[in-house]
Amino acid sequence: MYQAFSCKQELQGFSKLDFPVISYHDEPFLEVDSECNGLSFLEWLGCIACGVDCSKAAADSFVSTLSCPKPCHCDEAAFCKWTGFFHSDAVCDVIKLARKVLDNNPKVPWLTVMIWGFSDSPVSWRDCRHGYFLSGDNHSTVVIFQKEQLWLYRTLGDHDEQP
Repeated sequence: MYQAFSCKQELQGFSKLDFPVISYHDEPFLEVDSECNGLSFLEWLGCIACGVDCSKAAADSFVSTLSCPKPCHCDEAAFCKWTGFFHSDAVCDVIKLARKVLDNNPKVPWLTVMIWGFSDSPVSWRDCRHGYFLSGDNHSTVVIFQKEQLWLYRTLGDHDEQP
């Protein structure tokens, strides 16, 4: 007998949130020693997704030393999270919806779509084997900018086959 799975949805609004100032053509963003680089930005996104309050970060903090990469500005934001089993078409639909939101809101500089796969998934990335016995990394983050420009972060484990 088949059973339908329902997804869990969460919505969180932020009235004041520090955002890194980034742009699609940001050269220092690619430099490892830059304060706001690709890795620090992705780490900040992970903090938002996991509910880490980066506004109270301090070097000697027991809770968190993570903060928003500089330069940054404060603004409103929304975080939507869906948990469940999703077909790749549903992920594509969410990315298309994010592009429409940007088209309708030219003052919004960028949006992100984060996809976290199951760590024990045996197949990943274009039908290549996934090294799930050893690490289980299986994540993607799409940063969508105005004018249909985007960045793609892809997290793979050391033992994943490359396409």
